[in-house]
Amino acid sequence: MSTVKFNLKKTGDDATIFLIFNFGYYELSSSGAKIYKYLKLSTKEKIKVSQWDHKQQRCKIMRGFPDAAEINFKLEKLKAEVISIQRTLVNDNKPVNPDIIKNKLKEKDKKSKFVSSGLVDYATRFKDISDRSEKTKTGYNGTINILIRYQEKIKKTLCFDDITMNFYHSFVGWLKDDEYSINSIGTVVKNIKVFMGAALDEKLHTNFDFHNKKFKVLSEETDSIYLNENEILKLYKTVLDAKLSKWRDMFIISCYTGLRFSDFSTLQNANFSEQYLTKVTKKTGSKIVIPLHPIVKEILLKYNGNLPKICSNQKFNEYLKTIGEIAKINEDVLVTRTEGLEKKTYTFKKYQLLTCHSGRRSFATNAMLSGVNHQAIMQFTGHKNYKTFVKYLKMSSEENAEKLREHSFFN
Repeated sequence: MSTVKFNLKKTGDDATIFLIFNFGYYELSSSGAKIYKYLKLSTKEKIKVSQWDHKQQRCKIMRGFPDAAEINFKLEKLKAEVISIQRTLVNDNKPVNPDIIKNKLKEKDKKSKFVSSGLVDYATRFKDISDRSEKTKTGYNGTINILIRYQEKIKKTLCFDDITMNFYHSFVGWLKDDEYSINSIGTVVKNIKVFMGAALDEKLHTNFDFHNKKFKVLSEETDSIYLNENEILKLYKTVLDAKLSKWRDMFIISCYTGLRFSDFSTLQNANFSEQYLTKVTKKTGSKIVIPLHPIVKEILLKYNGNLPKICSNQKFNEYLKTIGEIAKINEDVLVTRTEGLEKKTYTFKKYQLLTCHSGRRSFATNAMLSGVNHQAIMQFTGHKNYKTFVKYLKMSSEENAEKLREHSFFN
């Protein structure tokens, strides 16, 4: 009877996971005694000793160890592979010993470097070699981990040909049962379509089901906030310490230019003239020219044109919430989300919802309320599609009515 175990080879607090495969193979000594031999193989997976469950012989699923599920999945896959290779050799009446099995595994690994029939394997390789932003690759990694959990649930490795409409309905239903929000589900589906599209371009499959109109990227309107002119001024005039003042000033620049974080965080003196800001955007590569708001000119003067070097996107968002709280941007905001199969409504203080993208939304909405033509605003924000642009407009029904009241049609 064959057995597969996973043990650790420790080096201090760190360890490498090794596979031990005992399948009853033995060789005879010169005296005729049986000498049992087994396959010992490094998985090349390195972990902390504290992250290993010695009883289950698997990684512990624990906070702070996001790769645990993926590593466990790889261990299960490796276990199945060595057992399959040994059984195939036996059934084909071919010689079988630890070295032969090891060589078969190497042959298989060599092939898989170029072609993978597994969606997760391919998606991982695609993510690793992608030149997309770190934020996008983090999203890819999240989708990969979700797919791994789904494979564990259905006890099957997903191949390209498995990504059908039946998969879509089953997978989306599972995510809803797990209370993922509609937009989170949409992001996961969108990434799967990216993986499948890239693999199709590489001629790794001929499955076009993911192009089906019913293979939808689900979405619902979010309750993202914007700051009105009074709130932006309130934020600007709030007394803060030196560090928070820097991040506040950079956010104010975003509120008056509509730049994304990737663009306003990399502004240099050379981007500014006396009256205009000129920038080639990182996301689209398009050139935009924006008139300088008086407050932006004040901020530039404050720093002598040398704007502060900025922290990470994640840290910036954390600081923004602190700044918003100090400035008392504390209007109650109701947020409704679809989680699983039901809609849930939560109440937040406005400052709790502040992110670096709020500046971009504030710019678009305030410019529209001030009467700037939407085509001009789209030139500034770099939007090509009006439908996408409209999502940035976060004016309330009351603000929209007030805007319309001033129109000649109502006078």
